[in-house]
Amino acid sequence: MKRTTILTSLTVAAIAMGSVAVAHGNGDRGDRGARGPMMDRPEFSELDTNADGQLSPEELTAPRDARFAEADANGDGLLSAEEMAAQVEAQRQDRAARGVERMIERMDANDDGQLSLEEMTARRDGKGMFERLDADEDGVISEEEFAKFEMRGDKMRGGKKGHGRGHGNK
Repeated sequence: MKRTTILTSLTVAAIAMGSVAVAHGNGDRGDRGARGPMMDRPEFSELDTNADGQLSPEELTAPRDARFAEADANGDGLLSAEEMAAQVEAQRQDRAARGVERMIERMDANDDGQLSLEEMTARRDGKGMFERLDADEDGVISEEEFAKFEMRGDKMRGGKKGHGRGHGNK
């Protein structure tokens, strides 16, 4: 019951925040700003459905209402935990798909819409990491060198392997 209540509260808050995000916008379409990557900022003309050059409260909340209706799969005017979970998952998948598209746009050197290993590793070929690990510069990484590097990483992460804010050494 507690889990359902928490999930319900979070989803309703996310849906409600959609209208605030529409009202406040963040710049170019698709940018990651205060709202994050979840929603694109609509154009004024898209919100001004009666084309009178002004936004009424109804026009401003229409996108929020549409998202609620979309989440309400059975149309009963209520959101069940299952409907909310499905909406959250759909939003997650949409964000992931947009992230993949942006990654391909950034890294696709030959513009074929696909990434090769070379394209994916062009910025990080692993040589810099190897050189940092190979402290004695003998061309191989010993267990001791690896352990020292691991310990430095743990310190950056607050002593907990795999947790915290550290993302390597500089």
